[in-house]
Amino acid sequence: MRNEISRIRREIVKNGFSNITPDQYNRLQAEWIVRCCGDVAEEEITKLKQENLEKIVKWSMGLGFATGHADSIDDLLSELEWQIKEVLGKHKQDGEL
Repeated sequence: MRNEISRIRREIVKNGFSNITPDQYNRLQAEWIVRCCGDVAEEEITKLKQENLEKIVKWSMGLGFATGHADSIDDLLSELEWQIKEVLGKHKQDGEL
């Protein structure tokens, strides 16, 4: 299918839209829509990841935890894990838990 789409594109560049069939036009249009949606989806996913990372950083800092570099949610959670275990360990030693 990709080769056919490339061929249709070359034909359009060479002869304009008037020489392609409605079916070819529809397939080409569908590919453009998929590509555009794919780009938007990737941008939205990246934006959501960043927003969630920022929320977790703010929450963590509000509780007095260090966040490290916080390059990703996984890095941040790993950084928080040892700090939380440390706090829980201190409370267990003091008999508070």
